[in-house]
Amino acid sequence: MYAGLACTNHPSGLLTAWCQETVWFGLIGTGYQSENGVAIGGQFQRLVSTAQERGFKEEFMEPRISLITLGVADLKCAVEFYERVVGWKAAPSPPEIAFFDLNGVVFSLYPHNALAKDMNAHVTKSDGYKGFALAHNARSREEVDAIFARLKRNGATIIKEPEAVFWGGYSGYFSDPDGHRWEVAYNPFWTVREDGRISLSGR
Repeated sequence: MYAGLACTNHPSGLLTAWCQETVWFGLIGTGYQSENGVAIGGQFQRLVSTAQERGFKEEFMEPRISLITLGVADLKCAVEFYERVVGWKAAPSPPEIAFFDLNGVVFSLYPHNALAKDMNAHVTKSDGYKGFALAHNARSREEVDAIFARLKRNGATIIKEPEAVFWGGYSGYFSDPDGHRWEVAYNPFWTVREDGRISLSGR
């Protein structure tokens, strides 16, 4: 899927941490806490810091989601629903996709056939297409390659090797044990802020 589109005004596209040979996976939202009240974000930060001290800095995906994409049957109808019923406002987007800025996390709508094709799947076949995709935006092509190198070493299923894509970025796909597909992408037209949020304006 697009972890962003190569347009000047509108760019996108396991939370993993290493600790004593253990990989942790999780989704972190603002203010999310574990049962004992300890902020999970802090736990991941400490684990990432430990990993960096051990020389794994470039290989770890930061604990964040950059983009959530839903496959839709009718793009115009879906955009109207999220604008009129939900109350969100679509950002300026190319005609074949719609982006919404949810305070630094990008939500997008993309026709089923196009989304399935992007992740090397088919809408009508049972080959892993589930109608949505998660994406993690990296800060460089090199970071994308380093993340995939680690995924391969640890036995992840690679769905699509990182490659230059038509919208001007660089991306690939892997899947988790349940078949959920993640895109890891570098988009030169979007900015990954210091706090990990995405800026659609490129600033």
